[in-house]
Amino acid sequence: MNKISVRQAMMLVITMVFSPAVRLFSAFVSGRGNQGSWLAPLIACVLMISFLPILNFFIRRNRNFYQQLEYSFGLYVSKIIGFFYVIWGILLTSVQMRYYAGRVASTIYTEIGMDVFLLVMLFLCIYVLKDGIGTLARMNELLLPLITAVTAVLLIFLTPDIEIKVLAPVNDWRSLVHVAVFNMASLGYVTFTVFFTDEINQREHFKKSGVLLIFSVTLFAVWLFVTVIGTLGPQIIRKLPYPFFAVVKQISVGEFLQHIEAFVITLWILSDFVLISFIGSATVKMIGQMTRSRRREEINIPFFVLCASLVSLMGRTNYELEALSEKVFIPLNLIFLFLIPIITVIAGALKEKTVARKRKNVVYY
Repeated sequence: MNKISVRQAMMLVITMVFSPAVRLFSAFVSGRGNQGSWLAPLIACVLMISFLPILNFFIRRNRNFYQQLEYSFGLYVSKIIGFFYVIWGILLTSVQMRYYAGRVASTIYTEIGMDVFLLVMLFLCIYVLKDGIGTLARMNELLLPLITAVTAVLLIFLTPDIEIKVLAPVNDWRSLVHVAVFNMASLGYVTFTVFFTDEINQREHFKKSGVLLIFSVTLFAVWLFVTVIGTLGPQIIRKLPYPFFAVVKQISVGEFLQHIEAFVITLWILSDFVLISFIGSATVKMIGQMTRSRRREEINIPFFVLCASLVSLMGRTNYELEALSEKVFIPLNLIFLFLIPIITVIAGALKEKTVARKRKNVVYY
């Protein structure tokens, strides 16, 4: 089996979060949280740290997500829950493909249809994942430093333009908590790592690596919030489909550094590729375990073809797509990435206590 390390798994999650962060954190979130939304990632950070022991439960029991479902709920109930996860995974992969293709087609390649970009992504995902997530993890070790370095440079160039007075006052705490919860819909992608518990080495470092992951993403998100809100202001942000893209277009350093927005699109494409591949691979893993199939490469092709064929149903315009994300996918992410894992762990812990009690009574007798 082509295994990966905990460090590689966490690096995958950081890359996955980049694209939703740029899109969701600075557009939808800023519109909801107004000028004080830069504090929302800090609230999300506290909630995510509190959630890490739930994920660590899977790691310490040496069970991946579906194996824990079977242990906690039995064979038949776990298959029912797994079926809903598969449906959600297919739809989530499709909507991420729609975001990717629509963003590229509407920003730099406006005369090319989305189908072309979908086809490229389809073949790329199938090819990279034919041997499992190991190849994806090794590719990401090269991609993530590039993404973080370029993003940091962009934010450094934008930082002098920040107007501090735009970031205050922070007076709507209920809206801020609402925004933080929606931030978690993207940060929750870390849950996908426990789908691959049996394919991850050095699992004893999972909790420490998870804390570092959450702190790193939080610092990045706060910096991104402060930069975008402080540069444009919340009123303008609400009217823009891609606020960070609009901010970056303002960067110009002499004649040698202009039209730098092309870098942003490149970063988005790289992050989208990792995001789509990892979510797709996790869903294929679930399908394989439910059907007891060990040859996931045979599932990859029909899975990604199905996801690509559903893209047209995910909204014709950016407004429809954002509305679908807000009303459907964000709540579903919270349910499947947080609520069900919590219930699964509670049920598993109760079963362990019951089994231990029965063993003790038998020994005593």
